[in-house]
Amino acid sequence: MKFRRMLCALLLAALLLGAALPARALESGKLMRVDNCKKWAALRADNTAKAKRLAKLTKGTLVVYGGITQGGFRLVRCGERWGYVGVEYLEEASRAVRTTKKVWLRSGPSDRVGRLKKLKKGATLLAVSDAENGYYRVCYDGLTGYVPAKYLRAALPKHGAKAVTLAATTVKSGSDTIARLPALAPVYCFGSDGDGHEYVYDADRGKYGFVDAELLLFAKKRRR
Repeated sequence: MKFRRMLCALLLAALLLGAALPARALESGKLMRVDNCKKWAALRADNTAKAKRLAKLTKGTLVVYGGITQGGFRLVRCGERWGYVGVEYLEEASRAVRTTKKVWLRSGPSDRVGRLKKLKKGATLLAVSDAENGYYRVCYDGLTGYVPAKYLRAALPKHGAKAVTLAATTVKSGSDTIARLPALAPVYCFGSDGDGHEYVYDADRGKYGFVDAELLLFAKKRRR
């Protein structure tokens, strides 16, 4: 009987300790998407619901986590604008995919809705989530839209020939450094800036930025 009481006490203490522990911390620079809202979530000037609304971020918009979570809000960057978004409206972004043929990026999960952009074969996208009617919600070049799942495959990454610097801009500046990627680190390329840099997504760290294109090698297809 005494043993059972001790066991119950230990289990109760473990449950209380687990409840007191903080949730897994997100790394600064983590790519996230706006979700769990009907159409949009507010980007606010401060970490309070009463703060000035800077913008309406539509569902599926990709943002970069700024490393600060306070009062139920996360500091994020959307393009060049910084602000706060409610924690409940942010989810970690999903995987990189590529198109298997030329296909339209559409405004909704149907071939009867508006066309946003024609994607070339082999274009790399971020698959934000599944959608109805056999479509994926994806992000490409700042646009969020829908592409039929049958025209998407997992994207093959490129690898750095040696350690490379992942930077926020193409201008060389120590303050713009996001991360130092080790040799052979896999990254997904979204296109060149025309000046010797590739805009990439580092799936291992959930970060994206620019790297020197000369230091990237095409990945070899994995053998089955």
